Amino acid sequence: MASVAIVFSLGIFVAIILSIVIMKFTNTDKKIKTQYDERQEIIRSRGYKYSFYAMLIIEVLFMCIKIADIKLPVNDFLLHLLAMLFGCLVLCVYSIWNDAYWGLNNDRKKYIIIYALVTLFNVAPIVAAFLEGDFRTEGWDALPITNIVVVIWLALIAAAALVKKIVDSRSGEED
Repeated sequence: MASVAIVFSLGIFVAIILSIVIMKFTNTDKKIKTQYDERQEIIRSRGYKYSFYAMLIIEVLFMCIKIADIKLPVNDFLLHLLAMLFGCLVLCVYSIWNDAYWGLNNDRKKYIIIYALVTLFNVAPIVAAFLEGDFRTEGWDALPITNIVVVIWLALIAAAALVKKIVDSRSGEED
């Protein structure tokens, strides 16, 4: 189990380094930090507050499940990941709906390409697990379940962005 923790930690380190490189690539001014105007900063601050409370509620729910000794068919790390992703989902959707998701220096096309690549990167282990029969042998404790959760999370964010774009285009036609 220690080797899994080492590989996981190494993966997080590589993801952080890769994220820095990607930010420089996807921002029009080649800066790592995304620039937001004052209105966006206020909205994002409120979004962070809502996402914190959402994550807190989910973690308390999982804590109650653990105290009640209810056995869920997934690993504990996945439950905590679900709580974090739920909090991030709240932030993303709130920011999307209030026009504070995209920064002033973001190249949206490059970001969409990166999101598509991340999605494909997470779909690959799912396909491999199905082809190798890992789900039948390992069940809900299989690591590809994490990838399924991430793909669903990415799809929900993409759906929110798409719906927002449709709503904005229709409201633009009415003006």
